[in-house]
Order: sequence, then structure tokens, then C-alpha cells
Amino acid sequence: MSENMNELRKKAEDLKESLIQWRRYIHQYPELGFEEEKTSQFIQERLKEMNIPFNIVAKTGIVALIKGESDGPTLALRADIDALPIKDEKETSYVSKVQGKGHLCGHDAHTTMPWGA
Repeated sequence: MSENMNELRKKAEDLKESLIQWRRYIHQYPELGFEEEKTSQFIQERLKEMNIPFNIVAKTGIVALIKGESDGPTLALRADIDALPIKDEKETSYVSKVQGKGHLCGHDAHTTMPWGA
């Protein structure tokens, strides 16, 4: 395996526990569409920690931009952050703490995946 791949693997491993914790936090506090104020704030805080510039759009939406070292192809990543009006019935330590709302659609993972990318 090339040295560059080993370096990327190490970075991914270093980030793994944070990604798991962030996804579980988002899972515990689901918010319906256009009500994602806490989720948006959580994302903004992580982006600030990573020194990634961003803009707020449509009240709770976030557009972040990471510029490369040179001009070239552009890659866009998109993530839904809203939850569903449905009860989370699983038995885990990170079950939804909001009555009648749940991330049973995978948007907690959608929100977390761009950080890993």
C-alpha cells in the first residue's frame, strides 16, 4: 500500500470515534424539516472546529466550501438533515430522545458522512 494511502487510512481511523459520536448525537435529537435549528447549530460548531467556511441558507441549511490547492474538478457532497415524524422504537444507548420524531431515514448518517469524506 502506498504511503499516501496509509496516511489517509490513519486519518480515517483517527476520525472514526468522532464520526460515531456525532451520528449518535444527531440521532438522539431529531428535528423535522425546516425545524433543524439544533442540528444546524451542531453542524456549524463542527465546521468551525475544522476551520471550514460556510454560509447559512434557508434558515437551517448550510453550504460549506473547501478549496483545493489548485484549480481543478469540483466535487459536491449533499446531506439531508431532517428527521421523520415517527417513533424510534429501537433499544440502543442513542435512541431518539424526542417523542414522536426519529432519524429512521438515515439522515443522521447522511449528515455525518461528509465530515468523513
